[in-house]
Amino acid sequence: MLRDYELVVILNPEMADEAIGSSIEKLKGWITAKGGTITAQEQWGRKKLSYPVKRHREGIFVLTQYQGETQSNRELEGNLKLSEEVLRYLLVKKE
Repeated sequence: MLRDYELVVILNPEMADEAIGSSIEKLKGWITAKGGTITAQEQWGRKKLSYPVKRHREGIFVLTQYQGETQSNRELEGNLKLSEEVLRYLLVKKE
């Protein structure tokens, strides 16, 4: 059963522009590899953080809305935790 999810990712601000694009494509690949479908994606750009995260005062925000299986989120979260490009992420099930 497919459910709707929202994923907000904060990327390392020290990345080059082409590296940001490849990180977003890698994120899309993680979702679609497990049968997920991306419904919308927005790049909010560079924003100042409320508090330092891994010694960074700003980050590059990306919002992804997708449909996917509940079981596939564990692997997606594992990939996000291991990625050095990702400072923080928030994955929420939409009602």
